[in-house]
Amino acid sequence: MTPAPASFQLNGNTRIVPMLGDPIGQVKAPSGLTPALQHRGLNALVVPWHVRASDLESTLAALLTVQNVPGVVLTLPHKLDAYPLCDQTSARAHIIGAVNVLRKNKAGGWYGDHTDGIGYLNGLRSRGFNVTDCRALVIGAGGSGSAIAWELLEQGAQQVAIYDVDPARAKALVGRLNSLFSGKVKLSDNQPEGYDLLANASPAGMKPNDPYPVRLEGILPHQLLADAITEPAVTPFLEYGTRLGCRTMNGADMFNGQVEALADILFPETADSYNDHHQES
Repeated sequence: MTPAPASFQLNGNTRIVPMLGDPIGQVKAPSGLTPALQHRGLNALVVPWHVRASDLESTLAALLTVQNVPGVVLTLPHKLDAYPLCDQTSARAHIIGAVNVLRKNKAGGWYGDHTDGIGYLNGLRSRGFNVTDCRALVIGAGGSGSAIAWELLEQGAQQVAIYDVDPARAKALVGRLNSLFSGKVKLSDNQPEGYDLLANASPAGMKPNDPYPVRLEGILPHQLLADAITEPAVTPFLEYGTRLGCRTMNGADMFNGQVEALADILFPETADSYNDHHQES
């Protein structure tokens, strides 16, 4: 069983974790991550902040001076832009070139990591999908797409193809990943034929008139369609797959799959004791 949360009361000792994005109304972290932190006995609260890309650097610099802000969670479009603002990163974030969670380090700067890939793969496992030896098409070479592609390869995917509306960004990601996983990564178009997994990590589907992330004609019932978008909960891409008989995974599954990893990074002092308790329960 998960430990019971401590009785939470907003007061002067509450630690605030801002979540920065533009837009921000679609995010699940305030209601999803806050309870996870409080389950660990932390007096902490995740709060959405609507921050434009042009204000990201100044916002992060200001947050370094706020003593009850231990870290920050990031969503679109900040994951790539925040990476060069970090003083330290995990090896995973360094290869990806993006971060989605920051923690203050002892030197007074930001330590960055990226958990989207962890969440995505945990979400796929919850749907009964085994990534080992799979062939995957990842749509989107931004922060989330980079993390998902890296994690797929790290967990044994046979091949990962990358498509992005910005060919240069896709090519750069393929080059970085092939330096570690030689021969397993390639550039692609958005034709879905020949893959076990169609993994949308682009914004396509957030707005009503968005194009589909892949060409629908080539989708087959044996494929799993997965989306990183949390709002709408079921995108047109996933609706189409469901009608065709495909298994699907939505953005909420991805977020739920990374909650504990986010908590471990933001509050590392709670990680070992919480996870030991969790595994024993």
